[in-house]
Amino acid sequence: MNMKSKRTYLLALAVFFAFMYIMIFVEHYYESIKTANVDTCSLERHELTHYLEGNGVVSGNKITAYLTPKGHMLQKGDEMLVKAAGSDRIPLPISSLSYDAVKNKLTVYFDIDPKDYEEGAQVIVTKEQKTDKYNCIAAKAIHQDEMGSDYVYVIREKKSILGHELVCRMKYVQVFLEDEEYAAVNLDDGSITESDVIVLHSDQAIADGDKIRLLDAEPMRLH
Repeated sequence: MNMKSKRTYLLALAVFFAFMYIMIFVEHYYESIKTANVDTCSLERHELTHYLEGNGVVSGNKITAYLTPKGHMLQKGDEMLVKAAGSDRIPLPISSLSYDAVKNKLTVYFDIDPKDYEEGAQVIVTKEQKTDKYNCIAAKAIHQDEMGSDYVYVIREKKSILGHELVCRMKYVQVFLEDEEYAAVNLDDGSITESDVIVLHSDQAIADGDKIRLLDAEPMRLH
């Protein structure tokens, strides 16, 4: 190979490597743009807040109401808000109660002044209540598919030619109780575990297998 041909070959080789470098740079640049930044959370045991509600009827000097309990059971003396048609909600203490374990039905009684209520009037009774502690994740980490099934994104490591990278994996979960802050999930099916790191929020849309970047060094703790 003469000197001129050698220079031409080396120049072509240099152009080729420069082109490959630029292509790799552009590819990584666009991959970086497409990589979602995420905050995370983890499973923790937590109480949930829910509103216990039931229907009742006025009979003589008592109101009898029927409810389906969740979490902590009501007790004699606990106050509930009682509302009859055309009146405001007023707090009344439970005078007595009984529980049917087979039907999981709670019957509560309130002592009243018959002059304050119309005989046979229908009432609604409510109480804000805390549940027992369940395995929970933040409610906004829960998503729903087109069929209405609940799922979350968990963080996994994946090997690549550049080493290890983080990706999100979609996992279906069973949510059996939820309030504005937390969602209680079933761990018996093995879909997620207490050691899983779960996507709480993403700055762009993500799908199963997408690469992600963590914004927080550790999973956000539920308080």
